[in-house]
Amino acid sequence: MGADSAYGDQDGFRSELAEAGLPFVMALKPRRGTWAYGPDAHTPVDAARALRWGGPDDPGDWHPVVRTFRDGHAETWWAADATPGLVGPLDGTRRLVAATADPGTLPAKATWYLVTNLPRPGGPRVAGSPTPAADLPRSS
Repeated sequence: MGADSAYGDQDGFRSELAEAGLPFVMALKPRRGTWAYGPDAHTPVDAARALRWGGPDDPGDWHPVVRTFRDGHAETWWAADATPGLVGPLDGTRRLVAATADPGTLPAKATWYLVTNLPRPGGPRVAGSPTPAADLPRSS
């Protein structure tokens, strides 16, 4: 099930979907704050900035994703699992995924922050999950 950022920012709505056993991927507003310890990431933007990026030849935590637009042209974007405050950790009940055209600058109009309850492949939640694992695309 998908929803826009108005629904993605509603903790109660996400909880109800999870309790019903429904998978979801929802957008989060970039500056949506969450409680976190002092040095931890408090927003999706903070979490994405904490990921390692050394450029396309040394992508660190980021994985290339080919994004095809409505007009048919394609661009390489980058996606990564991130860990902000109480949405994380990586194998918690919810995952934060950042997708962007440029991990170095995280341009506001070309960066998405998504929250999902789909487990990470190989993670500890896969065996007991009623939903299939969702991996970040990998390019060869």
